[in-house]
Amino acid sequence: MTDQGLRDPNQEQRTTTVETTTTGPGNSEYARPSRVETTITGPGDSEYARPGRVETTTRPSDGDYARSGRVQTSGPSNGELARRITVFVFGIIQALIILRIVLFLLDARETNGLVSGILNVSQVFVAPFDGILHTNAMNSGGSVLDLAAIVALVGWTILEGLVIAGLAIFRREPA
Repeated sequence: MTDQGLRDPNQEQRTTTVETTTTGPGNSEYARPSRVETTITGPGDSEYARPGRVETTTRPSDGDYARSGRVQTSGPSNGELARRITVFVFGIIQALIILRIVLFLLDARETNGLVSGILNVSQVFVAPFDGILHTNAMNSGGSVLDLAAIVALVGWTILEGLVIAGLAIFRREPA
């Protein structure tokens, strides 16, 4: 049985070819072409393979020796890029809310510029979830457990999952 029969049907096989010519010091007798082919098996929807640019490079390190080659670069697809940006933005929102919860638990001084800045910015993301529970906070001594912030953290995480699922609908499927 060949490897082709064992391959996962959701995987796609791509071959990359790199051609180089190496010349020696001053004589063409040292010139030798070489060709390297690399076969990569990856996700079937080419999620990580996007046609890249092909560059020709020359390396004249000591003047007499030059090496040229073709390099193909690839990056994430547009769908993967959108997913990464979504995860990054929601990660910032979730980090701000977590910082808010920790600062209230540690009874941080609200007169401090950094603390007040974090609390003010995070309030924008917690405000839509205020009033969902009968009580928004629980106090013990100077510490406050901000229940509205915990509900907001759960809410933003659920919203992130829905947006990522929505982005997955528009991803290209293999033919």
